[in-house]
Formats: sequence, structure tokens, C-alpha cells
Amino acid sequence: MLYSAVAIGTTVFRLRLCAQNAVEVERRLGKSVVDVLLPQSSEKSEGAAMPLVGDLVEIFHGALLKFHPEINIGGAYALYDEYIDDGGSYFGFLDILGEMLRVSGFFAQGTQRVPKEAQTGQEIPSA
Repeated sequence: MLYSAVAIGTTVFRLRLCAQNAVEVERRLGKSVVDVLLPQSSEKSEGAAMPLVGDLVEIFHGALLKFHPEINIGGAYALYDEYIDDGGSYFGFLDILGEMLRVSGFFAQGTQRVPKEAQTGQEIPSA
């Protein structure tokens, strides 16, 4: 399974925004994750406003849950603060989230991979 990683303090956190967590984040934010990070993609946006820190931390929290389900939203805010205290920046955090979204399938990977099901000819089961 693909994931991105971020070191905060002495811990490396694996990040991936799976479908269920993406839907939960979007429900809390009232808009798509892509609209948060790329506001010009929304027809409603007027100009390219920068994402709110709270929205970024909501997305970060959703990405943490796949591998770190014990971290609650308060813990995600504390990790963001620690990241900043360790010399990170708002724009660096945007880069971290951008990479996480790339490995989570929101943007093209750059190389095309053939799914295992397609290689074996197996049918993909429906949920």
C-alpha cells in the first residue's frame, strides 16, 4: 500500500487518505479535499485564497487515521504545532499534504501501474 511519510519530532508518521476517511473529512469541511488545497478548482471560489490552517489539519488528521487511528483531532493539532516548532512552515505543510494526496490517488502518479486484478484477469469484487 502506498503512503507518504512525515517526521515530526522523533516519530515518523505514515499518511494516506483512504476513501472512507476522505468522505468524513469532506463532510466536516463541507467541500472536497481538492477544493481546499486547490481553491481555483472550485467554480464558487473568487481568486485563489490560501487554505485555512484548520482545514489543513482536518485533512492531515484524516490522513493519519489509516495508520495511526489512536490520534484524535486534538493530537493532529498538537502535531502541526510541533512540526512548526521544529522549523516547519505552512507552505512546507502544504507540500506534505500534496504528496499525501498524490499517493492517495487524488493526482496522477507520473507512472502508470497496472492493477494486480488486471494482470491476473481477476474480476474486481464490488463492495
